[in-house]
Amino acid sequence: MNCALADVIPKIRDAFRFEDMDAAMTYHEDTVYNTILSVCGTVQRPADNSSVRSLFRDKKPAMRKEKRQLKKAYIAAVKSNTVDNDIAACRRRFYQIMHRFNQHRKREEKVNMKKETARQRMLFQKDPWQFSKKLFDPPLSGQPEFGEKECHEHFQSTYTDEHRSEAYEPLPGMKRPPLPKEPFKTTPPSLKHLESIVHKKKARNSPGMNAIPYLVYKKCPALLALLVILFARVWKEKRVPQQWQWAIIILLQKKEDVSSPGVMRPIALIAFPDL
Repeated sequence: MNCALADVIPKIRDAFRFEDMDAAMTYHEDTVYNTILSVCGTVQRPADNSSVRSLFRDKKPAMRKEKRQLKKAYIAAVKSNTVDNDIAACRRRFYQIMHRFNQHRKREEKVNMKKETARQRMLFQKDPWQFSKKLFDPPLSGQPEFGEKECHEHFQSTYTDEHRSEAYEPLPGMKRPPLPKEPFKTTPPSLKHLESIVHKKKARNSPGMNAIPYLVYKKCPALLALLVILFARVWKEKRVPQQWQWAIIILLQKKEDVSSPGVMRPIALIAFPDL
């Protein structure tokens, strides 16, 4: 992936020729994403969350079908006063199928238990604190009882300040805080600063709306040099690109109550390194 991205860096530099900041940022993100998509491809999530494959998945339908047929044949033989030997043979075959079915089921449960035990042991050795947290304080899982409209109205009113530009006077008797001793930095982020931020981020962090995870910048540091130039342009023009003004909001359940958006914890997935 690093070599592929390094080959398209001259193409990504073409983003600097756009006068419009939104167009430049869109070109940059689309080029990086399409390169990653062509090299790595996509992984389709399995419909079943279970990672353990059934050992006799193909045998189950046939065995169940034979069980039903033998049961019907046994009932028909009893009603028609068939010879006892035929009834006994039908019953014996039915119990043989039942025995084989139970043997396969127990064998599958045993294998699944071994695999699950090995998986849990691996998770514990990888991160004992996180494993213990999930074990003793499992995450809540519930369906929200509110709609999209109610959620939008709640967060719009919560994160909107109608008096943002209003000047406030200090209260009588309030002492002024001491003046800052360190000068406020007005320079744009440097490459070293951006590298330290990306290095601290976890590679498994979910990406934002541009679908570019931090792992891309970890594997191809040359992209950070181009991103710093875009940061400097945003800093100079004092205009935030439209892509940076949007985020994917994930609502996490904090309590058993999920009746309103106010009891949920919002997490924003942004499309740029969080400085």
